[in-house]
Amino acid sequence: KPSTAKLRSRSHHVVDRSVSRSCSGRMLLTHVVVAAGAVLGARRVTLPPNNVNITLHGCLLDNLTQLPFCDPTKSFSDRAADLTSRLTFTEKLCLMSSTNGCAVSRLGLPAYNWGVEDDHAAGIGCINGTDGQPHCPTVFPTLSIVAATFNESLWEQVGTVIGTEMRVANNVGGTRMRDPGHNRPIGVDGWGPNLNIQRDPRWGRNSEVPGECSFLSGKVGAAMTRGIQGDPSSKFVLLLGALKHVTAYSLENWVDDTGGPRNGTKYSRFGFDGTINRHDLAETYLEQFRIAIAEGNSLGMMCSYSAINGTASCENEKLLNSWARGSAKFQGNVVTDCGALKMSSEPKDLVVSAANALNSGTDLNCGSVYSQNLEAAINRNLTTTETLDKSIQRTFELMMRGGYFDPLESQPYAAIPAEAVGTNASHQLAKEAALQGMVLLANNKNALPLKPHKVTAVLGPLANATLALGSRYYDAICPGNLNPKLPWAKGERPSGCIRSPLQQLAARGAVLHASGVVCPNDRPGDHCVGSTSQDGFAAAVAAAKQADQIVMFLGTDHSIETEGTDRQKLTLPGVQPELLAAVRAAAPSTPLTLVLLNGGAIAFDTTLADAVVETFFAGVEGGEAIACALYGERGCNRWGRLPITVFPQTFAQNDMANMGVSTGGSGIRTYRYYTDEFGAPLYEFGTGLSLVPFTLAATAPPSPPQTISLTEGGSVEVAVTNVGNREGDAVVLAFWTKKGSNVSVPQGTPVPNRRLVGYSRVSLEAGAAAKVEIGITADSLGLVDVNGDTQLYAGAHEIQVSLGSGSVVSQEFSVASTAMIRELAW
Repeated sequence: KPSTAKLRSRSHHVVDRSVSRSCSGRMLLTHVVVAAGAVLGARRVTLPPNNVNITLHGCLLDNLTQLPFCDPTKSFSDRAADLTSRLTFTEKLCLMSSTNGCAVSRLGLPAYNWGVEDDHAAGIGCINGTDGQPHCPTVFPTLSIVAATFNESLWEQVGTVIGTEMRVANNVGGTRMRDPGHNRPIGVDGWGPNLNIQRDPRWGRNSEVPGECSFLSGKVGAAMTRGIQGDPSSKFVLLLGALKHVTAYSLENWVDDTGGPRNGTKYSRFGFDGTINRHDLAETYLEQFRIAIAEGNSLGMMCSYSAINGTASCENEKLLNSWARGSAKFQGNVVTDCGALKMSSEPKDLVVSAANALNSGTDLNCGSVYSQNLEAAINRNLTTTETLDKSIQRTFELMMRGGYFDPLESQPYAAIPAEAVGTNASHQLAKEAALQGMVLLANNKNALPLKPHKVTAVLGPLANATLALGSRYYDAICPGNLNPKLPWAKGERPSGCIRSPLQQLAARGAVLHASGVVCPNDRPGDHCVGSTSQDGFAAAVAAAKQADQIVMFLGTDHSIETEGTDRQKLTLPGVQPELLAAVRAAAPSTPLTLVLLNGGAIAFDTTLADAVVETFFAGVEGGEAIACALYGERGCNRWGRLPITVFPQTFAQNDMANMGVSTGGSGIRTYRYYTDEFGAPLYEFGTGLSLVPFTLAATAPPSPPQTISLTEGGSVEVAVTNVGNREGDAVVLAFWTKKGSNVSVPQGTPVPNRRLVGYSRVSLEAGAAAKVEIGITADSLGLVDVNGDTQLYAGAHEIQVSLGSGSVVSQEFSVASTAMIRELAW
């Protein structure tokens, strides 16, 4: 029956109540409705009126307020320990599941769900505000394009918006916008950002991650986490972040068709076991998480489906305790990916798996393995109640840092209203992220900017894309209801608020539109990017012949690459390659701009387009950003640099199940080690152009090399000048290079060809110049040895600075003696 204890309202005005099921089967008061304009302490907060719920936090019942875990003057650690000590064993087991909404009525603990993504958007539904309007979350460009901006302040701002919008959903009792089985309430935590590596362009989840460089991915993760978690000086966090997926996760469902010894073998992410040497583990699969922890202080981490050298990530004591909580100094909690303890290609003893995971430091299980098997594990002496208590206490301490057990009037984040979701400013930031992250790969025959007052043929299956601009990992983007006939994963969300690239181009001048790709009758409204029908070619060819300039929108969507689905080929899907060739043949002298929308890099015939623009998936404001950039309008000549390598189709001969990065053959990947083993890259990591030329020069004549040590740093300074006729951005990239360095590296140590060590972005008016300084530290020159330890090797180290194309400035640095920077601790 409902609890009879009195409710102590922190909002002063309770007008309604509702109940939910507790661990023991009893009912628990879990929500109150707060009147609009309710006063929280001295702060007046505008809250949604009438029937919008605000999820109750703990410590609201009068008979509990004097207990130590409800005392806000005590430390979070002491309070969490006290609360843990009051739980029964059954209650503890129930609380170890992240998504079943367990509640403990006798202690006033409401049901809580961990499990909402916040990768490039808050995973929430639209929220009704006091203005009577729905406020929908801001869907930013995917992390590939966000990373391509090379702009740390922008990364942090994106994180702040995502954290704010998630917090608002918690404030007003919001939920996900999903099918009933996944429509969870929003807590004070989020799962993201995703920092796995774009190890192979065929991986289905490449759109979710920053790129192929662990250094860059770590910097993106750190900055976004700082934004997501809020002011570090505050007692409370804005939102608890969770880095995912730790680690070595970059395969969904792939069939080996390389013709090698394992040809025909089917691989699944569930139970995939990667063989990884210590060098690659440290340099490629752990480094980005180390950086995000050290510089972003992430308080959460999700362990992956993958196993490493025979040990599942969520059951890996070396990974989670020795490395994460040891050398990386991680201080948060660990949650499994959903089903990770249960899903395996081999039958497994789930009691042993539960014990291994708990002993290894996995605190929460997305699934039922913990709740159903930990009691048996303890009875079999495979783990202990003390270990169980440690995990529960860690989890409670984080909930307290999220403000879950403190008076609302003491928490500024609890006062953020619904109107803070989907603001004009956040949409402008989404547009800015797209502008700064789209990459201009080629611009021949002055194809760009597009010429005003000319007729433009706008062609391709993605010209009129709306939802595809957001990729897959978001919930709501526009007001409205889900298509009840299709599951959430199909992406059938309302899209009426999104203006496609076609619509935005049509608003700027005369266009002739033809998709060129015809959908089957059973897929109306789909982009049909994988269609094999050429029935639409004639209309596209006719439009191209009549136009003064051509823009083709080609690429993929979630029907081709997504969670659970890898690509087998790198090329454009379906008949898109033939469509591109047909249009080029029909109008060989008409300037043709190819605009790519995709997650993983796409291989294509680069001779068929005069200009090439990589947009990845550009977010809710992507249509406007693309049109603005193509026309070169004021404030839109921004552009980014590639965070990935664009490989040729022959790269698909590479064994995707080989997790090696530096080991040769199919174990050679990323810009650091790839040397044309499967064909020369179409475009290299860091490539990018602008609509105006820039010059790069050293600011001083050559001088004796600066000395770098574990305690002494240096810098490289260059002058960047805009020598064009319009404003624009320059992106300055600094690389350590093997070719120009002469260091004492032990034989057998993999040495990268080059390695990103610094970056900067500068906006310059026509004719303006700026000095850019990039700091160089021991880490900048550090190399990972065969044991996975990072060493500062004695000798001469060269740093090369470039703008993504054109000239290069080189500077030498000296290291007097070899020294250990960091041990792997594995």
